[in-house]
Amino acid sequence: MFPTPVPFLSHYLSHYFPNGGYIYLEVPFNIAMHRTIHSYTCAQEARVTQLKSHLGRRGRVFALFSDHSEEDSSWLFAGKEKGSFVTMSVSQVLSTVPGPYSGVLQGAMMVFLVCGSVIAHDDSFGKLQQTVLDYNVASAIIFSATQFQPLITTNFLLVLVEQVIVEQLDISKVFPGLLTLSSRLGQHTKVILMTREDAHGVHNLLVTQFAWVHLQTQPWGILVPGQCPLCGSTNSWLTKVAVWAADESQEPDIQDQAPVSRYLYACTYPECSKAQNKSSYKFYIDKPPGFLVNAAKTKSSSWLQSPPLLFHLLLCLCLLHVGLLTPKASVLEVGMEKC
Repeated sequence: MFPTPVPFLSHYLSHYFPNGGYIYLEVPFNIAMHRTIHSYTCAQEARVTQLKSHLGRRGRVFALFSDHSEEDSSWLFAGKEKGSFVTMSVSQVLSTVPGPYSGVLQGAMMVFLVCGSVIAHDDSFGKLQQTVLDYNVASAIIFSATQFQPLITTNFLLVLVEQVIVEQLDISKVFPGLLTLSSRLGQHTKVILMTREDAHGVHNLLVTQFAWVHLQTQPWGILVPGQCPLCGSTNSWLTKVAVWAADESQEPDIQDQAPVSRYLYACTYPECSKAQNKSSYKFYIDKPPGFLVNAAKTKSSSWLQSPPLLFHLLLCLCLLHVGLLTPKASVLEVGMEKC
């Protein structure tokens, strides 16, 4: 298994439950072949029995799923066979690994520690969202960075488990405040929060993206190039506000300090584009839909919350492959087995 913050989170959580109210289960997997799938499934029986006995009727699960993904296809690594890595589609992996734990995932909170290619491909992300709904998971978090580094999430996850798992606060209400402490995480990745919403017998997943905002490097969460593409100079951008306009996408009780709809950037290197007899390189970035989250603002940065999207439950079954933490607490981490 590649390095993750999960063992550290487990050690941190254990101090809140000194009288045995917490367990940590780590579940490596190798499901590259039919025979290894059977071996994996049989090996989980004792763990599931232990977990159910520990949780009783009031226990809760915090599940973390960690795996590599193939960048071009977004397929997840399933294990090794004859010394070579084997990848499978998101639906195949998520319908195999968490199967034995389906009974304890209802109402769980999940964090997916996978690379952003899973999000970049609509089909794969759709299968992942379908899995969250199929297991009746209460909420889930995933990160969009193409080459995602799980250890960068450590501080964010520490505060998350303290407020949501230990203090049992509503994740939708505390999430913006968590982002205030996560500017370094924001420089690495966007964060996507998925929360289940059931209304009139219809099961939906509310999907909301949060992007770190910094005027010089990431206005509205959109990355500014580190170099001018024409002259190659670095740190040469002159930022100007091009258009000011009222932002009708804001929530009624949330107002941006500067209702800007576009930023213009121009290269300040004197020789830029002179060889091509052109003016210096310029580009602009338009504000996407969303609003700056007041609770996540600092002196130099903020977070942009995009309008939430609804994902609807389909009439099919998809099982999930995860890693877990809980308060009557259990932690079960699932990650690819070392070979």
